[in-house]
Amino acid sequence: MLIEVGSKVSLYFNTCHNGTITNIDGSKVFVRFDDKPDQEEAYSMNEFLKMLKVTEE
Repeated sequence: MLIEVGSKVSLYFNTCHNGTITNIDGSKVFVRFDDKPDQEEAYSMNEFLKMLKVTEE
């Protein structure tokens, strides 16, 4: 999977959260979740990869 701005992702922490990568700055990945479109969350690359659920399109 290519991790880039605009990619749709599903992250798992307690439940599944769908969102879009909005920015990548060094080792930080910024995600805007579909259920909270007015908020952007930042994760370290390690956190992001641990929560990432890869799906086939």
